[in-house]
Amino acid sequence: MNSSTPRQAIVIGGSVAGLATAEVLSRHFDRVTILERDHYSGNDEFRKGIPQNNQPHALMKRGSMALETLFPGFTKEWIDAGAVSTDFGRDVDWFSFGKWRPHYETSLVSYGSSRPLLENVILRRIQANKKICIQQSSEVTKLICNATGDTVTGVRTRSRDGKQIEEIHEAALIIDTSGRSSHTQDWLQQLGYPCPDRSVVNANPGYASRIYERPAGFTGTMIYIQPTPPDQKRGAILLPLEGNRVHVALIGMCKDYPPTDEVGFTDFLKGLSETRMYDLLKDAKPLSPISGYRQAQNIRYHYERLTRWPENFVVSGDAVLAFNPVYGQGMTVAVLSALKLDECLQAHLAHDTNLTGFAKNFLKEQGTVQAFSWQLATGEDMRWASEIEGFPAKPGMMEAFRLGFLRKVMIASTTDAVVAEALYRVMNMVATPSVFFRPTIMARIVRAS
Repeated sequence: MNSSTPRQAIVIGGSVAGLATAEVLSRHFDRVTILERDHYSGNDEFRKGIPQNNQPHALMKRGSMALETLFPGFTKEWIDAGAVSTDFGRDVDWFSFGKWRPHYETSLVSYGSSRPLLENVILRRIQANKKICIQQSSEVTKLICNATGDTVTGVRTRSRDGKQIEEIHEAALIIDTSGRSSHTQDWLQQLGYPCPDRSVVNANPGYASRIYERPAGFTGTMIYIQPTPPDQKRGAILLPLEGNRVHVALIGMCKDYPPTDEVGFTDFLKGLSETRMYDLLKDAKPLSPISGYRQAQNIRYHYERLTRWPENFVVSGDAVLAFNPVYGQGMTVAVLSALKLDECLQAHLAHDTNLTGFAKNFLKEQGTVQAFSWQLATGEDMRWASEIEGFPAKPGMMEAFRLGFLRKVMIASTTDAVVAEALYRVMNMVATPSVFFRPTIMARIVRAS
């Protein structure tokens, strides 16, 4: 590729993963086009194209730090738009193993809002970037390859505005960030490429969610009544929203799905192992219908293992790795993957303006970003899972140790503020699980078990 030739990149999908990816690509390409099958409303409406959009969303502390890196000043803009701060030591009520975690002093503060508000703050930054063009109501139908089939050169799209107009968009790099509904496997098969291995951990979770006015007398910002294997299948989570609202999701594991009708929703909430959330919400004003969601298995496509892969095409975000959304990791991992993309492009383009070999290398590097979060999410859900694919039939010694140790950490965190702080920092991805093996923390974990 001649360095003087104008270069375009294409991003398939314009959710948080796609927007963050587009921002990174604008640093390396002359033009970036986001092809989004939905239409952005620009207000607080939930977009139909995100299956779990009506459910609560969380951005981990590491995720907001990553967005601040991509968009300097982002945190202030988000707060000014209404994001609510959460002090993890003071504001979080977490019930597990029959106990409420202790409150304590901490420096770990994060922010939360509705998914539309977060997305709109990022979207305004993207719209101000003159290198980025967003083509809405545009669905990608296939990949376009060169004559030998070893390089993706563009995509074919069809408009979703009723006119069904088809177009071909050429680009030097195409990135699929279209989420769980990604068609990458179908497109690759059409081009003669094999399907990737995949790992699945499915605990058959289900959710029923609703938005309320902030309950009178509620002084915290977050409540989590955690399902606890093997017997306590039900739980609930309450997260803060802008506009003096809260978003509540009932949780049912192993197909113990919470109902989406008024009476069933209330009875499920009332019947939880702890009544604090029911007591808060029984007189609170509902502001939305009840929405259900059940396609929540953890699934990881191992594109990085394929020996054959087309040049100039990569996959990122939930299209590669989708979590049970209760763990709140999806958006954070997607933004971290975008930062890894920036790092990989800088390294590659520093010595070669031709992108040959870049796609396979990035997929492998992206896997290193995803591995840590995958272990956290699947480690908990494997205790419930009825469907486990891509893992040994029986956990090996190291896997059994990991699962057992994480359970000890969870139990210790219900009584020990130091262990609770370590756990929150690991969950927010500002620390790694190695923190649990520090002698002072390990002693507390052992003492509590």
